[in-house]
Amino acid sequence: MNDDDFGTLLLRPLAGDPAGSPRVDVQRAMREGRRMRHRRRWSGFAALVAALTAALVTGSLALAPASTGPKPRPTLPPEPAVPAACTGSPLPDGGHRAVTVTGGDSTGRWHVGTAAPNAGDKGPMLIWHDGKLVAQIAPPNGDATLHDINSSGVAVGSNNSAWDTYPFVYRNGKIERLKGGRGVASAINDSGEIVGTIGVNNRHPVRWKSADAEPETLPMPPGATIQFVLDVAPDGWISGMYLSDTYVWSPDGQVRKLAPPSPDGVFRPGPESFGFGWLYGVSLRDGVSRYEPRTGTWQHLTDAGHKAQFPGTGAGDAQVTGADELSVFVGREVLRLGGNPIAGRSGTYSFEITAISADAHVVAGYGLSTHADPKAQPERPFIWRCR
Repeated sequence: MNDDDFGTLLLRPLAGDPAGSPRVDVQRAMREGRRMRHRRRWSGFAALVAALTAALVTGSLALAPASTGPKPRPTLPPEPAVPAACTGSPLPDGGHRAVTVTGGDSTGRWHVGTAAPNAGDKGPMLIWHDGKLVAQIAPPNGDATLHDINSSGVAVGSNNSAWDTYPFVYRNGKIERLKGGRGVASAINDSGEIVGTIGVNNRHPVRWKSADAEPETLPMPPGATIQFVLDVAPDGWISGMYLSDTYVWSPDGQVRKLAPPSPDGVFRPGPESFGFGWLYGVSLRDGVSRYEPRTGTWQHLTDAGHKAQFPGTGAGDAQVTGADELSVFVGREVLRLGGNPIAGRSGTYSFEITAISADAHVVAGYGLSTHADPKAQPERPFIWRCR
């Protein structure tokens, strides 16, 4: 028997129809198979959902896209309250023909000025306390200016010699030279930090931690130079300029060159330009802006037709004349000081605001003649008290 014959013999019992009813319900088996497959599919899907849920809850799997919502706004200094009204009055001038106010402290109780505001004038440096003239100081070398004073009544300045300019401090009734040689002391804060420059032709910015300290040189970007260090804030931020470039230094001495947002690329602060947590500056084309140094935030306050000043801006910067209502920035709002305080001289005087207290209750400045000859109408000092 060969292989083919053996296969035929083996399969012969399967030939024909099986006897009796079939033992397997094929349709039922198919239904049960489909049901089991359906159960297995849902069980697998449920297991996948459970796994994904657990992963999302535990943070091990991040399926959601990154948040595209608005970035949180930086925390900015609180806006000060603006007084409702102000009353202006002259500051005592000591009998001197021409007097200007050059600076003031954070409380509004101390102010400094000079009785020799113009080239060739001779006169003392002046200090007022609570609106009263309390000191008339002979300038060293016959010509000097007090630039600033703090809430302890300590003032800083420099003599005005072209060849032997040096920085000094006035305290306890005496003038003392600051350490470091020739230079200028521009500003002092309530902590006693003093800022300015050392050198005459080649200046570099410095900070004196106190009136008795050696000067600390502030860094500059490679290739950059400085002309003026202008102000120091209560928390130690410092501002300075070279031509139209403005620099700020953080309290730890890091320098930053500002990139102004104005179309002409100019942001020019002035003395006393730190106020209410911001650095204020002006562009003749774009108006007044302010810069918050901790967060790098810019805010534009007015256009080029602005009338309000910030301390240290001249009347020409603010386009203010004696015919205008005088006003000064308090935060981002404007404090109105009223009209020309020099009776009967409307249009013949313009005004420069040089100091405002931290609570905006005291403002000081001076009027200057709009005539080509400044001696035709002498400068006059004023103080405004606001409530």
